[in-house]
Amino acid sequence: MLISESVLILSLAIIVVSWIIIRLTFEDSFQKKKINELERMLLILRKEEIKKLIRQVYHFNRGNSSSKSPTFEVFKDNAGEFRFRLKAPNGEIIAKSEGYTRKNSCLNGIESVKRNAPIAEVVETEE
Repeated sequence: MLISESVLILSLAIIVVSWIIIRLTFEDSFQKKKINELERMLLILRKEEIKKLIRQVYHFNRGNSSSKSPTFEVFKDNAGEFRFRLKAPNGEIIAKSEGYTRKNSCLNGIESVKRNAPIAEVVETEE
């Protein structure tokens, strides 16, 4: 009887340990999915908050008669290529584009900057 009780207890212990391992593995996978989902939601919320702040600043500046809006200037350089530059309300150039052979491509570049800048990340690189 002693050997069979030991075998039974050992078998039961193996079943319990296996169940715990399976449960922890499932919960870990579930937790990772939830964490990834929450991180994605936070990223979306951050992007939306940034867009909202940019819109608020833009509308505040437009309503303030002493302040101009930022402007995109389109021009033809000495090589005959179309370029644009972004000027701050104080007239300072804050961004310049590459050269485009067609004006329409240059205008598409401006639209791309408008669309992507509010959600762009700042990344530091070594040059």
